Amino acid sequence: MQLFKKRESIVQNIAYMAIMAAINVIFVLLTAVFPPLMFTIIFVLPLTSAVVTLFCKKRYFPIYFVATIALCLITTFGIYIYDTFFYVLPSLITGFVFGILIEKRMPSIYLITISIIVQYTITYLTFIILDLIFPELNFIDVLLNIFGLASFQFKDVFAHCFLYFLAAGQTILTYAFLKQEVVKLGFTFNLEIKRKYISFIVILTSLALSVAMMFIYQPLTYIFIFITFPLALFEIVGLITARNKIIYVLLVVYFFASIFIFAICYQLINKPLAVILVTPLILLTSSTYFVYNLFSNKQKSM
Repeated sequence: MQLFKKRESIVQNIAYMAIMAAINVIFVLLTAVFPPLMFTIIFVLPLTSAVVTLFCKKRYFPIYFVATIALCLITTFGIYIYDTFFYVLPSLITGFVFGILIEKRMPSIYLITISIIVQYTITYLTFIILDLIFPELNFIDVLLNIFGLASFQFKDVFAHCFLYFLAAGQTILTYAFLKQEVVKLGFTFNLEIKRKYISFIVILTSLALSVAMMFIYQPLTYIFIFITFPLALFEIVGLITARNKIIYVLLVVYFFASIFIFAICYQLINKPLAVILVTPLILLTSSTYFVYNLFSNKQKSM
């Protein structure tokens, strides 16, 4: 059986999904026996779900979704319900979203950003649901105990940051693997974005929300800033490849000015919120990217 090939008949679809569900179950069982393997399962599950989305018909995905959850619960006798809902459930949803975005020819930078946000959000909501189901356990504390940080002063911030970077690792590895395979079947990954102002709008909105969250719920200050990182990196690469000396000078000035602002203001801001001091660099860089592309498009239209 060729692994990466479109399935057409119902028999082909069901058989393929059965194989992928079995792979998921095997990794869940291995993790139950040898817990350190949890990092392997975390990165494998979104990949299998994305593969099913790409190579099977979408109307059969609910079957795969339910079957995978049910098999994981049955084979572990419900003992490892935490593993199933923490690892498997978010990964199934994220993999599906990832596959859909690939089919829609979503630019790679947006594909990665959206998938990270979805994975982080679903995982955190899973924590909340598990806490409601098992009120005697606090799953955030369980996570912190794994790292020996149960008494850490800023444990909520750490938990959110951990879940976000975990989602980022899953998404990037899934992207790296599929990028090598699905292009052979006619799928494309757009490295360029046509409407470049969208990244500027997303960054501006995220930075505004990060400032607002300083007064509402501090851990989300980090998350909204993290959302800007892949977009800002994309824009910086775009500015560097523009081969414009003025832009190079501006980037250097922005960098050293940001270091100066950070050094001056660090002692004036509560420690868990010091991350907000990176916003000037992100905002200045993104604004330069927006203005540069705005004028470049006007010159081309003349």
